[in-house]
Amino acid sequence: MSVTLLAAITTFTAVLAFASYRLAGFVINELFTERYSAAIPVAQAFCVTAVLMTSQLTLANFIVIPGKRTPLLIKSSTTALSISLCLQLLLIPYFGAVGAVFARTAAELSVLAILMWATSAILRKT
Repeated sequence: MSVTLLAAITTFTAVLAFASYRLAGFVINELFTERYSAAIPVAQAFCVTAVLMTSQLTLANFIVIPGKRTPLLIKSSTTALSISLCLQLLLIPYFGAVGAVFARTAAELSVLAILMWATSAILRKT
């Protein structure tokens, strides 16, 4: 699997996420009325999280797993769970759903950082 293809997959997802981010307000207001406008920042934040998750899946499926570094997936998931749980306990009481999304995004970002580190180690060996 070439790095160019991996970059293309992530770029495609980023474009879709950006479009979804821009359209979230319109879609929520049109489909669910303005009563649900508080959900717009949450939906937009999940668009950012989608790019992070796609990047993780791409690295995991095409580099980390074929590179025989699958135990790292359990470690990164455990790290993400710990970060998410701690941040949710801290943020949800004050920020509600936006706090929950922030916690999720931080957790996904931690997994991506770990997988990028592993990917660089695997690619240096090849």
